[in-house]
Amino acid sequence: MAKKSKHKFVKCKNNPKFLVDTAFMDEKAKYDQEKVSNYPGHEKYGFMKVTGDNFSEIAFVNFTDPHFFGDGFDDERCSLALDWIRNVANARAVFGGDVFDIASLSGKTDPHQSILNNADSLDLAGSNAYIGKIADKTICGIGGNHDAAYANRLRDTGISPLKHVLEKFGIQYFEYSALIQMKIGEHNYNVLLAHTGAGRAPLDGGIKYALEFSSRTGIRIDALFLGHNHISAHGVFPCQYKNYDENGKLLGVLDHQIQVLVDPSFQGENEHFLSTNVDRPNTNACVTVLSERPNPFYNSEDNRSTPYVLCVKRFPLLNENSNEYSLPAIKYMIQMEDKSPTILKEVKELLDTKEAKTKIHASTEMLKTLAKKTGGK
Repeated sequence: MAKKSKHKFVKCKNNPKFLVDTAFMDEKAKYDQEKVSNYPGHEKYGFMKVTGDNFSEIAFVNFTDPHFFGDGFDDERCSLALDWIRNVANARAVFGGDVFDIASLSGKTDPHQSILNNADSLDLAGSNAYIGKIADKTICGIGGNHDAAYANRLRDTGISPLKHVLEKFGIQYFEYSALIQMKIGEHNYNVLLAHTGAGRAPLDGGIKYALEFSSRTGIRIDALFLGHNHISAHGVFPCQYKNYDENGKLLGVLDHQIQVLVDPSFQGENEHFLSTNVDRPNTNACVTVLSERPNPFYNSEDNRSTPYVLCVKRFPLLNENSNEYSLPAIKYMIQMEDKSPTILKEVKELLDTKEAKTKIHASTEMLKTLAKKTGGK
């Protein structure tokens, strides 16, 4: 049987004897219409939940702008930060963009100044000595203007090197921004992660970004974490939201506050900064301890406030002028030490002893003998 033809011929307007097949054009128009109808617009953000940690507070580290192995990268300070995250039980990290420098001849940073070339940088950063060291404590990562597919160094290729390195460890990657719902204490809080806000003023641009995100999505934001500017900054901004019940009925206006936090970088002085007279502080990371506290302005008789609010405490992970942990970082690490790696190490060392191997062998032989006597049951 001959294959049924899918051709659809119509007469051309200029001459009815000319017939044109419109099947492909019709299908293409249908495809394009569906694509336009389903286009997500600018609501391009990833959504994640962090549950079941059973911690009253979270030591949140936005590991942003390390520019791994680029000009100005500080390996010792970076390693100290990764070790701290690894050894603190309630530490949770995110990669906030510009994890890789991706220096190129067409970009602002000179690849000849980099410690490693781009290919070697991806291989080394994607090892257990760096990203792999905190993989199980990393919630997600987002692209920056250096290492996202949209980045000015990569948009002609449409490929994100950060995405492929994070996928190696099963860490979720988002191109633009991530909304993370975190259970802190007894309630959920919405933490928004982006590489940069809007404009050149980090805090003012950040609150504009958070409010615009909320107006577009209808999601109330409790904290916004940014990077990009290679500085440490923190601001609390009062705002108001329209409060609806589950049926969409407007209950009133809700008083709220948004924490906007900008985190520093592990890229110190480099050729680009020096040539453009850009001053940057020493490389560092900030630990943001997220907890909840009762809202002192809460009134159960109205709907203008929530009973609990997000509480933020911040401290630098490293001393400014020495490669040592800051005093708050040391005290917190002692208080919240992650004992699981130590316990596993001790168990492994115990099992490797001659006495343990002898006992294990004897137990195995006894089980084999019992199995023979009972017919393998």
